[in-house]
Amino acid sequence: MLGCLLMLITLFAGAQSMLPVEGKAPAYYITYKVQPSETLTGIGKTFGASVGDIMRINGMHANSKLAVREDIKIPLNAKNMRQSREPNSIALVHPVQKGETLYRISLNHNKVPIDMLKMWNGLDEKPLEVGQDLIIGYLVPNGNVNMPVIATESPRKPAPKEVKETAKAQAETTTEPATTPAVQQPEETAKTPVQEPAAQTQTPVQQPVEKPVEKKPEQQPAIKSTPKTIDLSNTNADGYFAPQFGKDVEGRDLRSASGLASTFKTASGWSDKKYYILMNDIPPGSIVKVSSGDKAVYAKVLWGLGTMKENEGLNYRISNAAASALNIGDAKFEIVVVYYE
Repeated sequence: MLGCLLMLITLFAGAQSMLPVEGKAPAYYITYKVQPSETLTGIGKTFGASVGDIMRINGMHANSKLAVREDIKIPLNAKNMRQSREPNSIALVHPVQKGETLYRISLNHNKVPIDMLKMWNGLDEKPLEVGQDLIIGYLVPNGNVNMPVIATESPRKPAPKEVKETAKAQAETTTEPATTPAVQQPEETAKTPVQEPAAQTQTPVQQPVEKPVEKKPEQQPAIKSTPKTIDLSNTNADGYFAPQFGKDVEGRDLRSASGLASTFKTASGWSDKKYYILMNDIPPGSIVKVSSGDKAVYAKVLWGLGTMKENEGLNYRISNAAASALNIGDAKFEIVVVYYE
């Protein structure tokens, strides 16, 4: 255990503040304890969440008021969950649940690349263990903020085998305090500062630990587009990622979809043939086959298209090097994508 802790401290260049992620996909959140004189607008700016989103997740209404030291939920989404560690960032941790794999955790948490999950958590090829804490992203507060809900300074590992029964008994007999419903305070009303005792760091309850769960491929919703059958033996298929296509896909089905695409600029692919694609509903890091006419290349999924205005009407974006390899010169064009689901 000490060796694992030292490895993680070295990996992340020192201790870091961490917050447990709560809720179920896609309604994930963290819990924050309201401090004296705070308003919903100020809290929203601090954590990169809109006032409306905070009110909805807490069941607030126009006449709600905030109360000092009440717990409120701060929603997490693609806007305030970062996929890089920055100064003053707070690591967001997710306790592994029974049956979960890195593939499923990636899908449920902002589609964070599996390679990043492995790097942040110092993971090897061993199966995940129930109760193991994984860093799944970072939250960067806007300015200094009192965070009494910080849980730990390093990811938790499940208890050693000889103390599992003790940990299980402790978890079963622990009663957690009830959370007081959160309410809103009008921004115009100034509040009299309240003298509060110094906030204390809450210690997370050790969760019961079960036997390692065998990793199994997870299924995800199919892309809603017109199915199309293509020939996988296409001799023109090419690219650095070609050997990775079809690996570790046991239990998944081969699918194909077509749609309108455009390009994005990248320095990769021109000499090393590393082609990339942006597409929704496929985990980042997946390898897909992209075809146009009688040519095809293999590309790695970077992330989803998102909701940017320039992506309206598009199903995909491929790197300009991939488009060149496919002899595509148009601004917008049709492609066929083959992938495993």
